[in-house]
Amino acid sequence: MENIYKFVNEPEHKKMLREGDGIGTSATRASIITELKRRNFLEPKGKQIISTTLGRNLVDALPDIVKSPVLTALYERMLKGIEQGASDFDAFIAKQEQFIRDQVTKANSGSVSIAGGKESIPVSTLHKCMTCSAGLSRRSSTKKKGSYWWGCSNYPECKQTYPDFKGKPDYSKGRNS
Repeated sequence: MENIYKFVNEPEHKKMLREGDGIGTSATRASIITELKRRNFLEPKGKQIISTTLGRNLVDALPDIVKSPVLTALYERMLKGIEQGASDFDAFIAKQEQFIRDQVTKANSGSVSIAGGKESIPVSTLHKCMTCSAGLSRRSSTKKKGSYWWGCSNYPECKQTYPDFKGKPDYSKGRNS
């Protein structure tokens, strides 16, 4: 966003964002907007593109640090340093991994529900995939009402599926689709 600095209060951060350490580029804007529309976070309204209830609620559910344009600009600055040979790629990745682990731990410690979002499908601890040993999820069929099937929770790495037989996966008729 070219003018993201207008939405930042801290003078030092505002200056950093105004002087070119912004977020994204004009070249990536169209593909980002297309993806946000595809995921139902944005929708066209006349000549404008507006956020959906799902999009606003998702942003509201995120911790401030994760949605900070300043953090994104700092990452962009670090990546430029790596590109110019002034910073270490492995150190950057290690910091990213630790940051993500910390954020996932925080998210897992609380319960977040997002209005407009889909319910997550529970993963069974009892029924395991015969291919990769990950838990299976029972899903309702889109083709036949009242019918179910089981899929590996390790999708897309594992695409193993099983028909449902009385609420349990039928391992004898599993197929890797």
